[in-house]
Amino acid sequence: MIFLKNWIRSFLIQTYPLKIFKKKLQLTAMPERKINVVIDTNWYISACLNRSSRRILYYEILKNPHIKVFYSKELLQEFEDVISRPKFRKIISYDQAIRFMSLAFLLLNKVTVQSIPQVVRDTDDDYLLGICEHCNADF
Repeated sequence: MIFLKNWIRSFLIQTYPLKIFKKKLQLTAMPERKINVVIDTNWYISACLNRSSRRILYYEILKNPHIKVFYSKELLQEFEDVISRPKFRKIISYDQAIRFMSLAFLLLNKVTVQSIPQVVRDTDDDYLLGICEHCNADF
């Protein structure tokens, strides 16, 4: 999460005029278009389990007016499959995780993947490339 946060900041700094004020990143000019992003399920799992990851995901990415985040039903299904594993029950209840995702997904843009490319070693992640292809993701 920290890597993407820093990467997004450096990308925005290089691309758009910025003003740093009280450790918050503020854009002084609107970008020409929003940055399209697809976030892997592991980020959502991390945000459910870790407060600092949740803050980064929510405030730096999902609430950022210059970033547009996409998901599909396949991503949601993978999230539910992973978060329902017994090892996560010790940390967070299934209901809490679903409630978090329900709130987070209100800020996301749903896409329906038409074709899923078969190019990734981990075929379970091929749907992510389908989302990227469908929404012309920048990252």
